[in-house]
This record gives sequence, structure tokens and C-alpha cells, in this order.
Amino acid sequence: MAIEFAIIFPLFLLIFYAIVSYAICFAVMFTLHGLSSDAARAVLSIERTVLFSSDTTAVEQEITDVVNHSWLSSDVISGCVDGDGKRYEIIEGNDLLKVCLEVRLTDADGDSSNVLALPRLSLLGITVPHLDTLSSTSSIRL
Repeated sequence: MAIEFAIIFPLFLLIFYAIVSYAICFAVMFTLHGLSSDAARAVLSIERTVLFSSDTTAVEQEITDVVNHSWLSSDVISGCVDGDGKRYEIIEGNDLLKVCLEVRLTDADGDSSNVLALPRLSLLGITVPHLDTLSSTSSIRL
């Protein structure tokens, strides 16, 4: 009986951990999607002349307020527009606002303060979860 348990237990552990870790990833993904769409809608409350000015503090403040009211720590949520960490982009020709939020699951640069604490489990040549980042983008016409 102990031999069968020793053989089957790692597989059950991997399946259980996969269910739990991917459930956390889905919860974070749904939260990011909700935050990005709520942030895009919150920016609509800003005056149109302020939106298209060079002063971006009002737009950034609205997005930050929405992010700060999340169950996720605002330290782990970053921007992903153009790869430079910006949380939003206004495309003036189309009057379009694009909000992009991202959560990193892995620690590439050695700083673990801005990473979601979700350890990886490697067992039998399988790594769970195999995701590096979760991101969501929402666009709204101004």
C-alpha cells in the first residue's frame, strides 16, 4: 500500500497544485480585466481638454485610484503599454484611450517586491504554473 501511495502521490500533488495555482491566475486575470475596464471608464470623467493636454497627472491619478481600490496590491500591478511601464495611451487620431495593466508572476530582475507570490512547482518534468505575466488591455472611445 505504501509503494502505491509513494508512486501516485506526486501526480496527485501536481494536479492539486495546478488546480490551485491556475485558479489564482484566473482570479488575477479577471481582476486585471475589471480594473483595466474600470480605469478606462473612470478616465471618461475627466474634462476632454485635460485629456488631450500635455499634463497627464489627472489621467494617471484616475487610473491609480481605480488600481488602489483593488484586492491586489498596487505594487504588483504595472503598466504594459509600449513596454515602458505606462498604464495608458491616448491615440489622438482615433480619440481612443487604451489602458493596459500587467502582473508579473516571475522574478526576472531579483526584486520580489513587485511580483505576485506564486511559487512554481516542478515535478516529473512539468512546471506549474508556466506563465510569466498576466495582462489585460481595455480600450474606450473618447
